[in-house]
Parts: sequence; structure tokens; C-alpha cells
Amino acid sequence: MQTDGQTTTSGDPSAAAKVPDTPLSRLLRDARMRLVETGTRNRLVHTPRGAKRSRSIALDVDDRDALFRTAYRGHRLMRFVPREEGAPPRQNALVRLDEVPAARRTNPGWLYAGLDAETLQKKLMSLYRDAKTAEEEQGINILFLAYGFLRWFEDGKSEVVREAPLLLLPVTLVRDKVRSTFDLRARDEEILTNQALQERLRSDFGITLPDVPEGEEWHPADYFAAVRTAVATKAAWGVDAAGLELGFYSFSKLLMIRDLDPAAWPEGEMLDNELLQGLLVDGFREEEPLYGEDARLDALFQPADLVQVVDADSSQTLVIETVRAGRDLVVQGPPGTGKSQTIANVIAAAVHDGRTVLFVAEKMVALEVVHERLEKAGIGQVCLQLHSRTANKRQLAEELDRTLSLRAAKPDTQAETARFAAARDRLNAMAAAMHAPVADTGLTPYEALAGLADRHGLSPVAQDLVDEAAAWNGPRHVEVKDAAERFAAATPAAGP
Repeated sequence: MQTDGQTTTSGDPSAAAKVPDTPLSRLLRDARMRLVETGTRNRLVHTPRGAKRSRSIALDVDDRDALFRTAYRGHRLMRFVPREEGAPPRQNALVRLDEVPAARRTNPGWLYAGLDAETLQKKLMSLYRDAKTAEEEQGINILFLAYGFLRWFEDGKSEVVREAPLLLLPVTLVRDKVRSTFDLRARDEEILTNQALQERLRSDFGITLPDVPEGEEWHPADYFAAVRTAVATKAAWGVDAAGLELGFYSFSKLLMIRDLDPAAWPEGEMLDNELLQGLLVDGFREEEPLYGEDARLDALFQPADLVQVVDADSSQTLVIETVRAGRDLVVQGPPGTGKSQTIANVIAAAVHDGRTVLFVAEKMVALEVVHERLEKAGIGQVCLQLHSRTANKRQLAEELDRTLSLRAAKPDTQAETARFAAARDRLNAMAAAMHAPVADTGLTPYEALAGLADRHGLSPVAQDLVDEAAAWNGPRHVEVKDAAERFAAATPAAGP
């Protein structure tokens, strides 16, 4: 929406956050709109509860507030309880507590499922494997316990009920390999509200759903009451506060939407960014490379100038030093060409120079490879891991405290760099000698050896000698060997 030359963003539904209406801001707004998934195919907008082929598991508990206290705030394990033997199958439909004997409804951490034990175990195994794969490959958790559902309709004429989760509790399945069973544990992460649903209701109905209150004193019942107030103008809508379902929900695009909102950044930091402006609007002016293709690195850099914590060849060194010089560049190469070790060196050099680096990757394994290299180099303490698996307040605070408590001593590198320089000079001297012409022959030792190595490039005299040697017998070999040794012994005195 545009008003008075300003673009209103959707990042803050309670107050219009205005940013300048520029080509870059419009491109970013369009990118955000393409990322918004507010259609009913998004499980955050509509969860088909009770569907026969659903991958999720509908659950019930005896006391929801007690579950919230013990499981979420107390981090106690939650145990799955299958349907009683002999009870009618419910095909993953919502379980009813009246099907559970009252004697068994004694533990606030028990989750009652409407599935028999075998079916429940199969579904839990499938959820466990898929959640583990997603976290290992992408570094994000997609398994949540959906707590409470909003029952809504797309318009006043629709008779199709849509159900969307209201609170999403990040959880993980804990496998007991001895008993071959699973328990559920709340992760040490923030409980989430449904941002996709918030955006859909804001844009289509002008309804603003509340956020989770600050502090530790609130209960889900308080939040559900606030939602009922927010949707009170919709007579047919309602809140199913008893709804509880374990399943997959993805927030990755919602996080990208937030990152692409200029209003979420300090003023000017995004729209005035030269790199973004060049990438999306103006392009880049052509710049001469800092170093030519035939540049001799040893003439450009002294060992003391280079910051490399893992091995780097000449092309990798040029990349590292180009980044240190403040240039922007793209590095391409097939697998196995040393890109991860180059990134590790770039990060180490940037930290050495007092800079901050944000390293992002689509796949979790790419982050882990670089982090492992930095760990092996002894500088893992400078890394702060911000992906989902470690992104909780407690671990973040502990890691910051550990890093800030370090007392790094500045190493004495003069002797080491002097040794490197001497070794480099010796190697360079050997290379220079190999490529310097011998007297007035016009040949270098490198060229002479190359000619000898090429059978077809031998001179007629040498070729005759080789042909003759092929016919030598044992005594003749000894005779020639003795002659060569006498010749070699006389050379130091008589000269070449």
C-alpha cells in the first residue's frame, strides 16, 4: 500500500512503519509478497485435522495448563498413550478423554492419541526421521505441537471450515532405543504465534491477532481469550482451545519476509546499502582486478602479511586478499576445489582484521564443514552459531559469556615468519635456477630435462647411445658404470 509517496510495510500490523518509496523498496516489497504463503495449502493457514492421510497426530491431555507448566516451562518429557485395546479405531481423528479410563488420567505429561499402539509407533517413527533429516540438512526445526486452533471461514458465504493453529510449541521427539518408544520434549526455544495466519487475517479482514505476552506468568487460556476478543466481529468464527496436534510447520519463508522488510532494520541500513542497490537496481561499475593473472604473489605479499589458518594455494590466496581489500566477488568452483577452506581463511582473516562476518548457507552441512575447520585451527571460540538447533536464549548467553571471557595472548610470530620467508626464498632460488639459461647454450635446465624426458626429442647422438645401451650385456654395464664414476670423480678437479 502506498500513501503520500511512502510505502507501508506489513512488518508491524499495529502501526504502519513507513519507508521511502524507492525502486529498491518496491523490489523488496514485491519479493516479500511473493514469499507470503497465505493460501489454504499452507498448513499454518489451514491444517486439515483428522484427515486419514495426515502425517500429524491429534492428541489430548487431561489438564492443558498443567501440561504447559510441566512440559514447556519445566521441560519434562511428555509420554504418548495409545488408544485402549478394544476401543473403536478413530483414523487419527481427535481423541476424546471419555475413551480413556479415569484411572489412567493422572499425569499432566501424558499425551493421549486416538491410535492403536502399532499405528502410533509407525507415525512417530516417520515424524522422527523427517524432523531429523530437515534439521541435519537445513539446520531448522519443523516439528511443533500446535496448541489451540482458530475455526474461520474465507468469506461470509463459505460453509467450508478452516482451522489454523494459534500457538506453536517447538518440540523434539526423544527415542528410547531400549524400549523402542518415543517421548516428546519441549525445546528450549520461544513459543511462536502463527504469523502466516496473522498476515492472512490482517490483509483480508483487517483483524489483528495478539502476540504472545511477555514474561512467564501467562497461560494459553489467556491467549485464547484475547484471540476470541480479536475475532468477535465474526459470528461464525471460534477458538478450539482443546485442539492439540503434533506435526510439521515451516517458518523459513516467514523469517525471510521479516529480513526483507526495511522497517525491521535500523534507519537507512537496508535501502542505503550499496551492495543491495547494485545487485537489484543499478548494477556494478567495472573495476580493474587488484591482481593480474600473472601476478607473482611472493613479490606482492610477505609471509607476515598473510592470515591463513588452513592451507591455501595461489588462487585461494588471491581470493582471500581480494576480500580483505574490501572488494566484492563471486567465487565459483566444482566440489573438491577448496571453497570451504577458502571461506575458513576469509573468516579468520576478517576476524584478525577486527571485522564481523555473517556466514550463511542453504545446507547445514556447509556450515558445519567450515565451522569444523575453524575449530581444528583453534579459533572455534570466535564463532557464534545462530542456526535453529542452537538458537535459544540460554545457549546463546552461555556461548557469548564463554567467548567474552577468553583472554587471548598475542603470539610472537617473528621467528615463524622469518623461517617461512627463508624457506620461500630457497624455493624461489631453485625455481629461478631451473629457468635460467646455462652459459651460452640458450637452454635452461628445465628445458634440457624436458627434452630428455621426451623420447622423441632426444638428439641423434643421445638416441644412438640409448639404442646401444639396450644391447649391453652385464660386463659392459659394469664397464660403463666404472667409467662414469671415474668421470664424476675427476669433474670437481678438472671442471665441467
